[in-house]
Amino acid sequence: MISEQTSDIKEFIDGKWFPEDYCSLHAVEFFIYSLKNKKADTIKELVNLYDTHGYREQMVNSQKEIIRNQDIIIDNQYEQIRNIREIKGELRTANVLNVANFALNAANNRLLQESNAIGRSNSRILNSINNRLR
Repeated sequence: MISEQTSDIKEFIDGKWFPEDYCSLHAVEFFIYSLKNKKADTIKELVNLYDTHGYREQMVNSQKEIIRNQDIIIDNQYEQIRNIREIKGELRTANVLNVANFALNAANNRLLQESNAIGRSNSRILNSINNRLR
């Protein structure tokens, strides 16, 4: 087993064998770091460790994006709450004005009825006067 690991590392260092899908500066640096810090002993372990690390990095980035989106949603909800409160105040004002208009309309209707009654009364008086003058 040790001789196999030594052979794998020697092939890795000599450049005789390197995983084709991992020919990037980031992968090579990660492999070197992992070997120096004894996180892996074989090429297979390096590849699996690199893949696992990449997957975890993607998950963390995805979770950060989800959190950013949730923050945007929360900000939007606060804005909606502010808008609803503003609309609520405007509706209160509109309701007060509607009640005042209702009261004014009722008063106008009473005045109109009184005016009509006076007009009918005046009309009867005028008719009576006209009948006497004839």
